[in-house]
Amino acid sequence: MKLRKPLYYAGASLALAAAAGYCWLNCWRWGGAPEPHSGFSAEEALILQSFDSYMTGDEGLAVMGLSLEETEEDAAAPLLTRLRWRLEAAHSLREQGRRARQNLHAFMETGLPGAPDFELLLVALRSHDFPLIKIMVEKGLDPSRSYATENFNFTLLEMLVTVSGIPLAERISFLDWLYARGIDFSSLDPDDLLRSVQTGLECGEDAPADVLAWFLRRGYSGLKVEEVAETLLSSPVTMKTLQGLLEEGILPPPGEDWLNVELLYNRLSSFPPNSAAVYWLLSHHMDINAVRGDMSGTVLDTCLRHLSYMQRGLDAETDSLINEWVAELDALLAHGAVNSAETRELLPVDEALSAEIVALFRKHGIALLAGENPCNACCTPE
Repeated sequence: MKLRKPLYYAGASLALAAAAGYCWLNCWRWGGAPEPHSGFSAEEALILQSFDSYMTGDEGLAVMGLSLEETEEDAAAPLLTRLRWRLEAAHSLREQGRRARQNLHAFMETGLPGAPDFELLLVALRSHDFPLIKIMVEKGLDPSRSYATENFNFTLLEMLVTVSGIPLAERISFLDWLYARGIDFSSLDPDDLLRSVQTGLECGEDAPADVLAWFLRRGYSGLKVEEVAETLLSSPVTMKTLQGLLEEGILPPPGEDWLNVELLYNRLSSFPPNSAAVYWLLSHHMDINAVRGDMSGTVLDTCLRHLSYMQRGLDAETDSLINEWVAELDALLAHGAVNSAETRELLPVDEALSAEIVALFRKHGIALLAGENPCNACCTPE
């Protein structure tokens, strides 16, 4: 009996604390949207109000990437760490949602987009709500203006290139809409555009390559041909985009001025393996054994270096990488690449893979372990 009151008060305190926490977390979601400014048409007002309702719903929160559900990795963490993560996620949920909705309401009340909050544009793009973004542009939002966030600067154009999940047709349609209204694309920094495209491609998206081609076809300048080529040689899919640009004359024909051994070296040293790209580069005449410019070694040794600490049988992803690098190595040897004084030192540490590579060299007439002079007995440089 003596414990009843303490337990009662403790339970009540916990309930009040939970209620207060819930109110603190969700207060930004309460209340309806303000009456839209008289400058909006009835259709535009409906779009704005619908987006406000969407933002405060579960689907909108999920699109913002702010779900509080635990992943398997989270569940494996210590309890105190998990609690800290959940508190941080809850705070992030409240603040980002509050800012985005506050920004939307300010736009609805004034009819002026101001400097849209990053989260507002991000949610609109991820939910493919282009009607909302078009309203903002028509009311004065500059798609090429740079907005600063805590970690980086961004423009609507850059976000349009990099945000994942947007169907290509919708991206291109919106770009066409902007282009028809005379939006100045030249203000988009070439390095930022290229970086955005590369980031999207690294995340497994092919659409950024077609978006890059869209810019080039409309006279966007500032990008070096070799930079565009390196980016579009990422995969067999993006290579088709590159070949299309060459056939249309958007890019100059391959020649020594931009397609050379340095481009091949950069492809081998700085990008994931893609044997199709290597074969395409090798189909154009170049001094494959030269070391020029910023190259730190031959293209053959650069390719072999990736395999030095690899081992087959660890997992499917590793085996796939090994297969691609071996295919690239085979392509180089088939086009007349010769070994250097360092080649033997770059053989894989793993004995089985090392034996496989030695056999590949032997197939092309190079006996690495016999100490022969650099020679490719079966193939000559093209």
